[in-house]
Amino acid sequence: MATTTGEGRWPAKPLAAMTAAELTAAQEELARIAPEDTALHLALRAELVRAVLAEAADAAGELVAT
Repeated sequence: MATTTGEGRWPAKPLAAMTAAELTAAQEELARIAPEDTALHLALRAELVRAVLAEAADAAGELVAT
């Protein structure tokens, strides 16, 4: 799991650059701090699907457009 920086904040990183594990950790943290933010939950979920598909394709040696 990624470590926090400074005052317990997560390091800034573009969603498209995050791994599936990082996106999962972000979803867990979001559920804790903003459970009512449905739009952000859905956006993170979409990015998680993209990351999982990209990582699976990378493991299989395939090219994926992101």
